[in-house]
Amino acid sequence: MADINEEQLKQVEELLFAGRKIEAIKLVREITGMGLKDAKEFVDQHTAHLREAYPDKMPQSKAGCGSAAMFFLATTMGLITWYLSQ
Repeated sequence: MADINEEQLKQVEELLFAGRKIEAIKLVREITGMGLKDAKEFVDQHTAHLREAYPDKMPQSKAGCGSAAMFFLATTMGLITWYLSQ
């Protein structure tokens, strides 16, 4: 593990349990001096561990780009239909 003591790791975990991954990455970088890529990998690995160990405490992943694309497409089609019916 990186140079993170138990108290610092608990702070990172609290952020992850709250769904604040970006803040967790920033904290890991601040504590360890890691670069962005390494800190993100550390947080991603620790998040996977926490999902296995505490599935009830971890927030569900949010909808990705697919949902946003579908919303955009549906909205666009609705606007086109409305425009053509005028």
